[in-house]
Amino acid sequence: MKWFLAIYLVADDKGGIAATTVERMLGVSYLTAWLMLATTDRNAQYKLKGIVLVDDFYLGNKS
Repeated sequence: MKWFLAIYLVADDKGGIAATTVERMLGVSYLTAWLMLATTDRNAQYKLKGIVLVDDFYLGNKS
C-alpha cells in the first residue's frame, strides 16, 4: 500500500517530491523513501517508440 501511495505522491507533484517528505508522509525510513523515488525516476529513461495504442486520453483544451 505504501508503494502505491509513493507512486501517487510522485505523480501528483509536478515539481518533484523530496525523499524527506515521502519519509514523513508514509512513515518509512529515509533510505526506503529514497529508494522508492529512485525506482520511479528510472522510468523516465524509457521513451515510447513506434505505434502506441491507448484506450482513452485527454489532449488539449475542452473536448
